[in-house]
Amino acid sequence: IVRRLLCLSIFWHTLDIIDKVEQELGVPVIHPQTARVWEIQKRLGLNEPKQGYGTLLSKLPTMRDATN
Repeated sequence: IVRRLLCLSIFWHTLDIIDKVEQELGVPVIHPQTARVWEIQKRLGLNEPKQGYGTLLSKLPTMRDATN
């Protein structure tokens, strides 16, 4: 059972297809750039969801929610 897809390389040009891959696989896709934006927002206490870059940025889950 796949619960998440982790893209480790920032050289994979996947930012524009994260939503499509999530829909097709039915699991969240974690990309280094989206993970960094999520982390920065959490550290600064911001809550500004961004659509089109996957579940991580569209829902901005807490760390606990993101790892369950």
